[in-house]
Amino acid sequence: MKDIGQRIFALSGAIVFFLTSIALTVVVIVTLIQDKNKPKTDPAANARDAQACQSSTDPQETLPAPEAFTATEPATELQSTDLEEGSGATAKNGDCLEMKYYGTLATNGELFDENFTQPSAFAFVLGQGSVIKGWD
Repeated sequence: MKDIGQRIFALSGAIVFFLTSIALTVVVIVTLIQDKNKPKTDPAANARDAQACQSSTDPQETLPAPEAFTATEPATELQSTDLEEGSGATAKNGDCLEMKYYGTLATNGELFDENFTQPSAFAFVLGQGSVIKGWD
């Protein structure tokens, strides 16, 4: 009787080992497939792009601060207002952009950050996740 108990215990251990091996193999395969589908990014290239994308040293026009916006309804997503629509080509990932911005809280119009009234713009490479999602 003792021999049957040991055999059942050994068989259940073998089954657990087999199922764990299969599960681990599936996880590895799924991870490899997901990694293959991700776009390749080269950190060195991103660093080079970021260094090449610097705000111009030429002083730019300083602008008067726009009227503070206060929301009439609760804000559920980022809202932006184009003060002047551009006429150039549409920006795409990898492009170096320079931006003048004026950020206020939707709840009370309180200014939290801006470079609108400064002589330089903020430069960044589009699509690299280095700025807030609403800009990227």
